[in-house]
Amino acid sequence: MLSQNSTDTFMTRPVLVYGPRKAGTTLLQSLLDGGSSLLMLPDELKLKYITRTSWGKKQKPARWFVQNGRSFFPGIFRINDDGGTVTVNPGNKFAGLDRPQLEEILDLDIYASGLKSLLDRDPSDVAELIRSDVRAFADALRTKPVEAVCWGSKEVGGSPDRVTSLYRRCFPEGRIVYRETAGVHRPRHCHGPP
Repeated sequence: MLSQNSTDTFMTRPVLVYGPRKAGTTLLQSLLDGGSSLLMLPDELKLKYITRTSWGKKQKPARWFVQNGRSFFPGIFRINDDGGTVTVNPGNKFAGLDRPQLEEILDLDIYASGLKSLLDRDPSDVAELIRSDVRAFADALRTKPVEAVCWGSKEVGGSPDRVTSLYRRCFPEGRIVYRETAGVHRPRHCHGPP
């Protein structure tokens, strides 16, 4: 677990890797994940979907977030019919890792417990939903990110204005690494013009 002083700074200054599909966001996310001072969450935050979601009186934001927010939730976790219990799906895979390999990195039961706590509190604030997920993820890591000074994630696609505006409202001290367009490969001919 991160210390309280480091948690305050850790939570308020995330890094978002953002860009269109095929722009290299996954590669950059993987490169940033290789260091010890930044905890990169796997997969995407799915901010593009949050910008299009309006939570009515019957919709619980935390339930929506756990079911739809991060793209790897549906494959790993399930909200039971009682609406408040989060369980780990048996035999799940994520990013090519089977359950035993995933369990070497992440205690899925601790993560599920953190998500259940999120459901119990049911905050409607998007920043608090994301921070709660980050806390649950960091607590569930087998190797704790004790040197991490901030966390990060990626987002792909969606309206750049909406996504970055939502991110800035949630994390005003955060940083955005933006890949504007995917590189265009134009083959050159070695033997003169085509």
